Amino acid sequence: MLTLNSRAAVQPALNQATSVNSKGGSVFRSFCSSPSSSSIYSRIQTYTRISQWRRRRQAFNVGQSRLYSLSYFGALVSYAIVCYKSFANQNVQYFLLALFWWMSKPIPVSLIPFATFSLFHVLTFVRSNILPHFFPPTPAATAGQPPTQHPFLKKLQGWIKANYDPAMRIVAYTELLILVRVIFGALLFQNSLLAPIIYAHFLRLRYYQSQFTQRAVEHVKTFIDGYVRRPGNPPVLVSVWDKAQFIIARWSGSVLTQQQPANPAGAGPARR
Repeated sequence: MLTLNSRAAVQPALNQATSVNSKGGSVFRSFCSSPSSSSIYSRIQTYTRISQWRRRRQAFNVGQSRLYSLSYFGALVSYAIVCYKSFANQNVQYFLLALFWWMSKPIPVSLIPFATFSLFHVLTFVRSNILPHFFPPTPAATAGQPPTQHPFLKKLQGWIKANYDPAMRIVAYTELLILVRVIFGALLFQNSLLAPIIYAHFLRLRYYQSQFTQRAVEHVKTFIDGYVRRPGNPPVLVSVWDKAQFIIARWSGSVLTQQQPANPAGAGPARR
């Protein structure tokens, strides 16, 4: 315990510390209240918010990149199984394309075709192998006839058949959009210069194997042709477009001959 004499000795030091603290607080309050200090304080807050936003964006990009890689890893496993069971050209092409995208800089729009194919693959597999255990077929009304499929499975099968062709058309147009994306990405150094070359060759193969790709190319070609040949456009624009069509047609049709595959959708699931 402090005695009266020790308290009297310590009291001046306590008074000095209190005065210093009060002076420091008043100095800090006056600093924050001055115009120059308030602008500095607002700048510090702005820099802090920017740094926090950058850290959050970096964490989001890392998570997005991992999800992107995981998605293509799943596509590689899926198409490896498909190629093992049925060694078809279109399956090998999509397997190699998935491998290329998996090793390249992420391009999120390139996931749309694989996600669409995966949706129909999963629905077809679930309908054929899993749901019949939960929705068994109804016994036949008369002897000698096969059992009737459950109404829910009939609805699911009808939905797959009704939406298959529209989904494949969306895939065909998306693949053309991806080509535009990788071309501009190469010009702006957003992806490798090899990406548009490899993907253009992939689309060349798809054109000769998929009726959906053929129709999408012809539709886009007709649209551009109508825009270029409008009255009032400079003749040089028409000349460039004609030369571009000639070069593309000569390159795309130099080796391959058009085929009519059994499954027009290419890598899509077979109808059942």
